[in-house]
Amino acid sequence: MITGTPPYVMMTYWMFYQWKTLSTMLAIVLMVIMATRTTISVRPETKEILKELGTKGQTYDEIIRMLVERVSIKELDKRWNRILEEEEFTELDEEVKEGIYRHYLEKRDHKTGD
Repeated sequence: MITGTPPYVMMTYWMFYQWKTLSTMLAIVLMVIMATRTTISVRPETKEILKELGTKGQTYDEIIRMLVERVSIKELDKRWNRILEEEEFTELDEEVKEGIYRHYLEKRDHKTGD
């Protein structure tokens, strides 16, 4: 402590130091948060469409993820249908089917503790 300095001045210096440290920490936290987000430029019409597709309280990120998931499911469905139409399938032997079913039952019973 500086000799002859009133305590309230020292307290002011201490408070300023604490504020400076806190503001630095907040700035770092904000930079980290900003680094985990990005900005996507869309036309105003597109923004309105996204609003209409979403529900109240839903973020644009959630709406876009929902749309991507829907498209992914549709693509998988198309692919599966194409495979069903174009590929040949061989039926499994009864022994193999029974073995698979027994394995399934064992796993299920093990999970439920029976």
